[in-house]
Amino acid sequence: HILSQPTMALLKLAAAAAVGAAAYVAVLKLKKIISAPKSITLTYFNIEGVAEKVRLALLLSGTKFEDKRITFGEWPELKKTIKSGQLPLLTIDGMEVSQSAAMLRWAGSLGDGSLYPADPMQRLKVDEMVGVQEDLQRAWTPSLYMGMGRHQAFGHPENFEGKDAIVKALRENFIKDTLPRFMKYIADAITASGGPYLCGSTVTIADLAMLPQVRYFGKGVADHVPKDTLDPYPEVKAWIEKIMTIPAVKEYYASL
Repeated sequence: HILSQPTMALLKLAAAAAVGAAAYVAVLKLKKIISAPKSITLTYFNIEGVAEKVRLALLLSGTKFEDKRITFGEWPELKKTIKSGQLPLLTIDGMEVSQSAAMLRWAGSLGDGSLYPADPMQRLKVDEMVGVQEDLQRAWTPSLYMGMGRHQAFGHPENFEGKDAIVKALRENFIKDTLPRFMKYIADAITASGGPYLCGSTVTIADLAMLPQVRYFGKGVADHVPKDTLDPYPEVKAWIEKIMTIPAVKEYYASL
């Protein structure tokens, strides 16, 4: 068949557009390579804590970084050298960043950007669930800090004989009254998004922020928080298992 001149012209335009689009994508990739940081170091203690979500985001975005873990004994001297005087600390080509929420969003924007989607509505849903995790963390903090001996921050004297009883009551009440509300929120979010993750079919920084916090309650490492604490929440346990079987995540935890 002989194509008409208009058809040939359209085909040439389509071919040119395809070449142009490919070139544009190549330029974007090149810019990303050129602008990529040469050195990324995440400094924190050898625990999960508030740094774990950032570690996971860097890991799943395919970003190379130094996971620098220090001892509690090293902290007093190191603290003197850090502008903010706090951890975690993210150092990007010499620039210090000291807020874990900012680190998380930045790390989620790396790679293909799927961990922190650019679409405003999708990003809103992700940020909402990150906020839920922050609320959960705040709700648990009094129980955690009282058990860590930081009872003076809550108005108690240094030599506080009733601390153990209060810690027990705080944690038992948290498991009974507070945790169920958050577990329902998580389960409802998975259902509403279609799952299997908090915001839909792909893992996002919302999952990575929530995962360490929720897993903690099922580890049996905190006094008065039994290992079977998450058993009443099968949807949440299935969500945890889904993330933990992601090859990169599975390999990471197996290496620790």
